[in-house]
Amino acid sequence: FNRWNRIMKRLFNVWLVFLSGILLATMFMSWLIGTNQGASFVVDKVIRSIPANVQTGSVNGKLAGGLEIEGITVRFKTLDVSAKRLYIRWNPFHLLGGWIGIREIAIDVLSINDLSPEVRNPYDLTWPRAKGLMSWIKARIKLVNVASFTYKEAGRELFRIEKLQAQLTWYLGGLNVRSFLVKGPLGMVEGTLGASFTSPKFSANLQIKPDPPIYGLDGYQLTLKL
Repeated sequence: FNRWNRIMKRLFNVWLVFLSGILLATMFMSWLIGTNQGASFVVDKVIRSIPANVQTGSVNGKLAGGLEIEGITVRFKTLDVSAKRLYIRWNPFHLLGGWIGIREIAIDVLSINDLSPEVRNPYDLTWPRAKGLMSWIKARIKLVNVASFTYKEAGRELFRIEKLQAQLTWYLGGLNVRSFLVKGPLGMVEGTLGASFTSPKFSANLQIKPDPPIYGLDGYQLTLKL
């Protein structure tokens, strides 16, 4: 009887430790994805992992809902990337089905400044390939919305895009872009794009609407399959 008692006590202690571990893990995950403090903790860890000088303003919201980061600046040796506002809204429960599900990524006033335009490295025309983890990831972004994008060389603006929108799906090394829309001072481009990064494949179906019209034509159709 005493031996049976000891076995039951050990089983009870093991079960108690197991339940305590699950409870602590649940509390930590709830704090991580359900509070602003948890979101700030994750953002700080991500920033520390980036091999560049990253500065941000306020972090609002939470991972499980909408996360907003204001005043982002990323400084590399020859490149500055800045945004007035970054907003991400995703559903972490999609991970249970093996997908990364993001409802919206919104970026306001995105700017890229090439600090060393005089340095020109040879272009690498090799088709990129998805390797390792990237060839296994499944992700879907319902809406990417960039309001105002500028590209500069040494502070001098080369071109500007007023609006960029798209729906993105990455599936095991393949990229599909739907509802693609780019609007700038010279007109608008919309349509679909597709590419495979496990084997060299690319396709595009685009409608180009220049402003003003070129040679009296206010629209062009571009279809590619490579």
